[in-house]
Amino acid sequence: MSSSLEFHLSVQDGQSTDEDLQAMLVALAAELENQAAEVTATQKVEMPSPSVDGLPVPPMIPKGDGGTSILNVKINLEALQTFGLWLHKRLAGTTTKVNFEYEGIKFAFEGRSDRDRAAAMQDFQDFIAQLEAAKREAAKREAAKREAAKRG
Repeated sequence: MSSSLEFHLSVQDGQSTDEDLQAMLVALAAELENQAAEVTATQKVEMPSPSVDGLPVPPMIPKGDGGTSILNVKINLEALQTFGLWLHKRLAGTTTKVNFEYEGIKFAFEGRSDRDRAAAMQDFQDFIAQLEAAKREAAKREAAKREAAKRG
């Protein structure tokens, strides 16, 4: 599917150091870019922009500052689905909390067990299907508006 959606991604872990959070963020940004996503860091803290292996490193966010996103992401739905599978594989053995929302369509997960994650993957697939349906409906409405404008 060629249409893209945009979202904000944050990483929070009260038991990780700022350096651990930074490493997680760099890994997430790199994988998103591997999935052909456009990723930009939200500049919350004035810091120089270092790079690791040629990738820009987003600014570190003080621990406990969970209210604001730290990456802005633009990605197509197929790539989002692939990223969801990639993320699922890397969360084994961790306590995980994930929230996605797009135009009122929500996916939320919090859990630790393999059973929790397996159930969440099915819910994530359903979320992607709902996004695809919403994008198709939006495209139909836009086409109808254009057609009405041509007639009227």
